[in-house]
Amino acid sequence: MTFSPSDGMCNVLKACRVVVDPRKGEGPQSILSTRGGAGVLMTRADCAQGNASTIKALRDAMAKAEKYTQDPANFNDVLTILKATFGLQLPKADEIAEASLRSSIATFRASGSTPAMQAVADGMTANKLLPVKVDISAAVLP
Repeated sequence: MTFSPSDGMCNVLKACRVVVDPRKGEGPQSILSTRGGAGVLMTRADCAQGNASTIKALRDAMAKAEKYTQDPANFNDVLTILKATFGLQLPKADEIAEASLRSSIATFRASGSTPAMQAVADGMTANKLLPVKVDISAAVLP
């Protein structure tokens, strides 16, 4: 398993091929259930409680970023930001960045899904990366 920009490398450089793509609903349910469960931001509970307005502002900013990113009219702007902040040192780097963004932009979400995060934790328990089952809902801010 891998992640973007590997898909763009496969597409542009023809060095590999994507066999299963969960973004398209492909793959086993154990993997599909984890969509939306990675890339989450975390803070300690006492920090969140003591900085409620900052947490709200961060959530609002992330929601605005998601909405902006999801608007097809903003694709070129999002691509410009991607290229400026995620520099690939590869042949055809700009083409790879664009191909990867096109493959993943429709499924980009700024906020995680509690059931998806639970599926990630359950997978980690099943693969003995966590010693016991963890209840993720207790760790998610309301």
